[in-house]
Amino acid sequence: MSDISNTGGVAARRGFVFQDHVAARYVLTMLEDRRIEQVECETSDDIVLRWAVDGNRHIEYVQVKSNDVDRWTLGLLTKRDIAASPTSIVEKSLLCDKGPEVGRFRIVTRNGVHAILAALTVPVSKRGQNDLDDLAGRLMKKYATVSGRGSDLEYWARNAFWEAMSSEDDLRSKNLWQISRLCDGDGCCLRPEQILAIYRDILELVERAAAADRRVSADKILTRERMRLWWRDRLHALIASRPGSALPYRITAPQFLVKLHEFTDPTRPRATTGYDAEYERKQWRSAQLAAHLVRWVPELVLKASEIAQTNHLTLADRTGQGLRRLRELRHRGVERLLAETLLHSILRTFFDSEPIACKLFYRTEAASGVVNNAHIVQHHEGDQIWLGRTHVFRGPDPDALIEAACAELEDALATPLLRAEREIILELRQPEYLRRDDVEQALENGAPIDRFLRILRFVILVVYDSSVLGAGHCDDYRTRLVAELTGHGNAYHARLPSSVEEIQVHLLLVPVESLDALTRDFEAAAGMT
Repeated sequence: MSDISNTGGVAARRGFVFQDHVAARYVLTMLEDRRIEQVECETSDDIVLRWAVDGNRHIEYVQVKSNDVDRWTLGLLTKRDIAASPTSIVEKSLLCDKGPEVGRFRIVTRNGVHAILAALTVPVSKRGQNDLDDLAGRLMKKYATVSGRGSDLEYWARNAFWEAMSSEDDLRSKNLWQISRLCDGDGCCLRPEQILAIYRDILELVERAAAADRRVSADKILTRERMRLWWRDRLHALIASRPGSALPYRITAPQFLVKLHEFTDPTRPRATTGYDAEYERKQWRSAQLAAHLVRWVPELVLKASEIAQTNHLTLADRTGQGLRRLRELRHRGVERLLAETLLHSILRTFFDSEPIACKLFYRTEAASGVVNNAHIVQHHEGDQIWLGRTHVFRGPDPDALIEAACAELEDALATPLLRAEREIILELRQPEYLRRDDVEQALENGAPIDRFLRILRFVILVVYDSSVLGAGHCDDYRTRLVAELTGHGNAYHARLPSSVEEIQVHLLLVPVESLDALTRDFEAAAGMT
């Protein structure tokens, strides 16, 4: 990292200060530590961190001090700017604690502390019961200040952490190293100038948040979900400019379908999403959808290791190889292959998933009941494995389909099938070609199947002949199609049996003008005719 650590001149010209580098550090930590939900810049304090640890939430108020002092003393900590007012560092920190959340505190400095403050440099969770008695007693004798939440200076001492960051150059170097490590974990080996560019962008984000109007709180907050999306998009752009990535699923094709309908049940783990291929000059885009799906075939039928070895010289060969494998599976039904490819494309483009090798080729007696599409989806609440089921439906009455789909989902939750599913995922998964995730423990063969269930989401794709689309183009077709999607989604979730009440179920609905026409178009595009 020696080539990129000397960025002082750049930072100084752009106006970045020590506090911005500290905030950037917490943002980078948040990208991989799901316990941090958001970083706030200059709201209640210089920086505010909101944590969720083991189901418990607390807020941490961070004061950043760039003063050049040899050692921080109790006198410096308690010195008031105005004698009769609670204006010392420790009091200002305490007085931030006025909301309903449990409050904790952090002081960040460039230099270390005097012996009397040394106990504060030990993380709160690692302190002995009596380590802060002396300091707490001295603070309480000094001031009787109480926060809006009713906390005193003893509470502050027992819930405060002092973090010495050393020099600004050292902090900057550590941040650059952390970016490099995050990129490596995501299979993106960047040049020093690219790492520096990412860091400058993060500094700009935190500087803009710090400068934003306090009356617009959203502008001052960087959430983990927002920053993970930002990081993903940033890496996508960099990877796309440098082909040959060891992680072949980091680049996705542009979205073809549009999302028309989305519903999430706030009381149960249920969701529905509906998609539309749209019209082009008042003709529903059947042939175009089929051609789009065929582009996904290599990913569907080739291993990650095979895709990673593809370059512009071998792309045609790999595509041909994938189509040949697809044609070999024709006996399993073109409609099924169409639906599996459609599910794969939706998961990849709309959910940024990474597929475990497709199990269409996995032939054992134990595997006969498992699903073919299995993907890893990185979620802000914890990474998940999405298992896909596909259904193709003709006819005006969906009751029969809904009943069959619900029954199939209930069967899929049988413990022997779940064990077989886990074993096949373990056998086919190639983690060296995937991003880092936290599903490993749940996949261990010796782990209880309940652990596997906790990271599962069953995703059900239904491709159906739509009465709205079948009637042809009209100006208000989208409104009518949303109503149709809403009705089908509500009917499906209402019929799910109680045995799957705690299982995460996501329904994907894709209405088509004519299944017969789309199947023929897919056969022709894949060369199966």
